[in-house]
Amino acid sequence: MVHTISNVDPDKYSYIKLLQDVGELSLSHVSAVIGFAINLHCDIPGSNDRMTVSSDLDVLKMFEIHNNEAFVPSVGENLRKSTCNTAANPSVNVEVHGGDDFSDFDSNDDDEYSPSSDDSSTDEGKGEGEGKSTSRVFEYNLYREEYHARKGDKIVLKSGQLFENVDKFREVLRDYTIQEGCSIIRKKNEKARVTAHCVDSSCIWRIHASPLPDGVTYMIKTYTGEHTCVRLQSNSNANSSWIAKKLGETIKTNPDIKVDAMQTYFQKTYGIQASRMQLYRAKRRALDEIEGKHRSSYTMLPMYASEIRRTNPGSLVKIECQRPSLLMNPLFKRTFIAFEALFKGFKAGCRPFIGIDGCDLKGPYGGVLLAAMSLDGNNGLFLIAMGVVESENRDSWGFFLQNLNTVIGAHSSEVPWTFMSDQQKGFDRVIAETFPEATHRRCCRHLCANIRTTTSIGCSLHGSQATRSQCFTKELDLPASGA
Repeated sequence: MVHTISNVDPDKYSYIKLLQDVGELSLSHVSAVIGFAINLHCDIPGSNDRMTVSSDLDVLKMFEIHNNEAFVPSVGENLRKSTCNTAANPSVNVEVHGGDDFSDFDSNDDDEYSPSSDDSSTDEGKGEGEGKSTSRVFEYNLYREEYHARKGDKIVLKSGQLFENVDKFREVLRDYTIQEGCSIIRKKNEKARVTAHCVDSSCIWRIHASPLPDGVTYMIKTYTGEHTCVRLQSNSNANSSWIAKKLGETIKTNPDIKVDAMQTYFQKTYGIQASRMQLYRAKRRALDEIEGKHRSSYTMLPMYASEIRRTNPGSLVKIECQRPSLLMNPLFKRTFIAFEALFKGFKAGCRPFIGIDGCDLKGPYGGVLLAAMSLDGNNGLFLIAMGVVESENRDSWGFFLQNLNTVIGAHSSEVPWTFMSDQQKGFDRVIAETFPEATHRRCCRHLCANIRTTTSIGCSLHGSQATRSQCFTKELDLPASGA
């Protein structure tokens, strides 16, 4: 099968472009997990010599040798025996070699490893040089299955074991040291090699691993797995980050898991005694990974506001920030959110009644959640607007009510609004300034709670519904008149 690379300008054709074109034609059906190196050569007409093509200058020479004719690589159906030669036009031979050419470090441990006969891909019954073509394009080793530690299984290391990359190898090595109750010193801990030995000088345990020719897959080259030291009860590798990773799925399904249960699990599973502070930090880390961090969520507020305006046209979103200095980034102060469907639904189908209250937010940054509610025709709660402010004060209530006035107006088409709230300081004045025609009423539950805390008189909510003075006196335990 012959492929033609057209539209080639010999004066502008670069080495990188040549490498990309040949790779697309010759390597399109090769598995991405195979590691190989590519060398480009140009046959010199009239001789058996070949010129190595490794730069833009070599590409220009290649076209000069062949009188600036476009080259036509020929790729055979059998990939392992394919060539890139043609009779009349310039040709490019692609050679792919296995081996340790990619290893850029010098280590005697790498020389100690000899793959077993099962790992070799030699042909039996053939001598050296037999059955091998000098023009063979691809020569590579297919790697064995990589090691993946299953949850609950004991980790067993051995020479020749493969890992996805250096990070995966380090992760398994860390789990192994915690499992065995030992501490190690990493003499070399680089991307090119990892060499470690036991912290006890009398212990013979040692391991060395380095990448294979693909530069990514890691393999244990040398391993002495016998520990002659004493097992440790505590391990510095079992920190809060490691615990959070191991408990991630458990905390995801059970976010309210207790620290005592976590401590029992690690004692039974890994034989380590983690402190309560470690477990608390680990749980916090795991929840941050699952739910996201509070700090990063504040930076997403402008995007959230834009998304509300895009998906709910007519909605009102206000974000107020404070910036003490031009050298500081803006800091979140308060926000107001009102969806168009909610405040239009309130004006069209709810009673002219608005209940307003706030509740403290539990979290690292605190704040107060404000909400404006109403009642629909079935006496069900109907949300009108909500907001988050720094605290309940005159300034924050003014911010909330002014924006509420923007979306619902100063009064309904028939009667003024009726507001109900607790006895928040300054709220009466803000209501009078923002909704001058509105009526303001107190919540009976808050009035009852205030009477109980400020006086010795008993109080019942049934007293607020009394229609006769005798019933009211009885409910509030007041002395009867004339007694």
